[in-house]
Amino acid sequence: SRALRLLRGLDAALARLEDGSFGRCAECGGEIGLERLRAYPTALRCVDCQRVYEKTHSHPAEPKL
Repeated sequence: SRALRLLRGLDAALARLEDGSFGRCAECGGEIGLERLRAYPTALRCVDCQRVYEKTHSHPAEPKL
């Protein structure tokens, strides 16, 4: 599951390279910092937008048995 998500993310990043949108935030349209892209080449959002995304889309952990 994790490997499949990684492959899908890489495919999407390659598609963004081809269409010229790689390095642009999907939320605000601003530039995604080079350091972030080096650490996480499949990043869709800049640091600020990612922070907001994580706060609004986080869910409390559910107990697992």
